[in-house]
Amino acid sequence: MQPAGSDSGGFFFGVTKMRVLKFGVTSVADAAAIARVVAIVGERRGARTVVVSALAGVTDALLDTARLAVNDRDAALAAL
Repeated sequence: MQPAGSDSGGFFFGVTKMRVLKFGVTSVADAAAIARVVAIVGERRGARTVVVSALAGVTDALLDTARLAVNDRDAALAAL
């Protein structure tokens, strides 16, 4: 059994430890940023979950489309 905080990705009191890696908008803003995320994730060992924000501009585009859909469903579908 590994102590709490170890990087083994093993067990602690019978529970599998999971490292969660969360990356915000600027972390996935372009190809170079995404490559850095891939390198960071690749350096981590053991069980891990990766959470990323939407690519830059995607959330705003989805909100704009939702607003458009209120009045013009066909235009909103075309925008997708």
